[in-house]
Amino acid sequence: MKPLSKFLLKASFIGTFAETMLVPLYTALTNKFGGGILDAGIGYAIFCIATGVFVVAIGSTKWFESNTKSLVFWGFAIAGVCDLAYLLVQNKYEFWLVQLSLGLAVGMLNPAWDALYSEDAGKNESHGKRWSFWTGGINFVTGTSALVGALIVTYWSFNWLFLIMAICDIGAVYYSYKVWRMAN
Repeated sequence: MKPLSKFLLKASFIGTFAETMLVPLYTALTNKFGGGILDAGIGYAIFCIATGVFVVAIGSTKWFESNTKSLVFWGFAIAGVCDLAYLLVQNKYEFWLVQLSLGLAVGMLNPAWDALYSEDAGKNESHGKRWSFWTGGINFVTGTSALVGALIVTYWSFNWLFLIMAICDIGAVYYSYKVWRMAN
């Protein structure tokens, strides 16, 4: 596997680990500021819909083609800021704003990451094996991070969770910076 692909995978796995520590805990988080199941569902819907809109809006432009490496970097960086912003959330509206911002980050990141990972495949490399490695890795990371996130909140607090998520994001930003700076 080429160095660019290795950096992309490292950034993806670390960034996914950071973000998916929180996802199964949305309802518990919204309970913290007086919200409930519906507020958590709305928050996740805002994130998913914003991500979809931004993927199409950003990924289908000519500008996107010449900025894919920087979009990977900025997507991970904004996601890290969003993870720290959770520390400041006091109500459902602030939660939804963070979810919208995170949707923007993922919406710029995902099509750029996918484009770079696809383009970096070697001629003799199996595309099925390549994407299976990423998909299997993401599912392993997601399951592990959900358990770790639940343990952190159970034995410490949401504040600790958000700080640990942000620390993980630093790793994703580091590897995505390496991607950005690699020669074309």
